[in-house]
Amino acid sequence: RESPLLLRRCQGDPVHTTVSTTSQEPGEGEQAPLDDDYASMDTSPGDDKPNPDCLARCYRCGKDPATAEKLRACGSCLAVKYCSSACQRDDWAEHKRFCAARGAAHKSTLIAGETLGSGSRKSNYRAWETKTNDWYKNHPQVHMQAEFLAWKHRAENPMICVTVSSLDGDGSASNVAVGMVPRSEWEGGNNEANFNSIFEKYDFRQDEQFAVQLVVSGLQLATCTTRKFSPCLSHLHSSVLISVRPEDYAEEIIRRMGDARGPRNVNYKLDLRLTGLCGAAHLNGALCLLKGGDPSNPERCVVCLVNESGREISVRHENVENMPRIMLFAEEM
Repeated sequence: RESPLLLRRCQGDPVHTTVSTTSQEPGEGEQAPLDDDYASMDTSPGDDKPNPDCLARCYRCGKDPATAEKLRACGSCLAVKYCSSACQRDDWAEHKRFCAARGAAHKSTLIAGETLGSGSRKSNYRAWETKTNDWYKNHPQVHMQAEFLAWKHRAENPMICVTVSSLDGDGSASNVAVGMVPRSEWEGGNNEANFNSIFEKYDFRQDEQFAVQLVVSGLQLATCTTRKFSPCLSHLHSSVLISVRPEDYAEEIIRRMGDARGPRNVNYKLDLRLTGLCGAAHLNGALCLLKGGDPSNPERCVVCLVNESGREISVRHENVENMPRIMLFAEEM
């Protein structure tokens, strides 16, 4: 859903990729040196394939640095990092268009980091950024809503904005708003140069990647990353993009995956919901998984509640009904 709040945040709040401070700009056409002082402390084992969940990747080649190495930031903007001088040189012709703008946004983000804790600006922001990205990774239903919106509007170069009320909350609609801001609306805003540096990057492919901005309400801070689309999206029936809400898509995919955040490797029967409960009427409509019969009462069965961390309860057989399945893929139509 599109929201004026999301649009304001997308246009007006700084978008951060790495912690930054100011430095002198290089002369016209001159490449800034790599800066070791602001090299990332977040490293992971090298691999031939980029790690989409790693916050520290070379901006040019996308590879994670080796464990014993550190990425080094552009000495001018300090907002992008490279694994080597060769990668920085290869990227300079493209990066120099956005270097100054990204550096300015990076500076304001760093200043805002003072309000996040008692540590240094950089350490405060790193801790916040890590917590924010961890929250997103641990709530797959939010990611699925975001990528569904991004896939639906991919021709519009959309920025998918995820606004979270509290990082201590869950992924429910009361705590999260997921919206889409097309290029036609974010162009001209304060973050135009930052967003252009994502969508105009030489290896960005709108059918393979999307951009998501994570914002926590009340803070003038945002973290923006690119993610890869799930392969299944290319198999969606065209009618699904018109008729199915992102929330319903995410719920259906999670149901199919059998992700109840509860015990695994159990032969559950999926696609059920509770109905007709009196003493626990607040559970009517809740998604559940059938674990089996209640050994203490043959007239009852044990179900696992999907949205309550896999909590198991005993109910009568008539209080469980089949959920209508949403057809998503072309082969199901």
